[in-house]
Amino acid sequence: GLILQRSADNTAIKRLLRRNSIVGWFYNAQELLSFNRSTLYLSISILDRLILADFEVEDYSTNLLAGTILLICSKFNEIYPVQIKTIILKLSANSGLKRNEFVAMEGVLLEKLKYNIV
Repeated sequence: GLILQRSADNTAIKRLLRRNSIVGWFYNAQELLSFNRSTLYLSISILDRLILADFEVEDYSTNLLAGTILLICSKFNEIYPVQIKTIILKLSANSGLKRNEFVAMEGVLLEKLKYNIV
């Protein structure tokens, strides 16, 4: 019992720290790219929904996960959505991520969300 409880607590702590890191990434991106606050808040909402649905956020890089969530939300909220190349150049320059990784992750996230964005 106690060992399982500690393991669950450690997982919860790791997820919370990961969430905080990604939310910080969203705020930095919003400041840098000046997209709508509603896009920022929708990004955080989607992240929280993914975590509550037991999506393994720990398995993906911050840049890939956060960038793809931002991509989805900006398509939904912005007149001029954020482009993948902008995410790569301005927010993920040192990550080595490629366009096709964002496209693939977008499909994974939309399926996990059952295409329910809001």
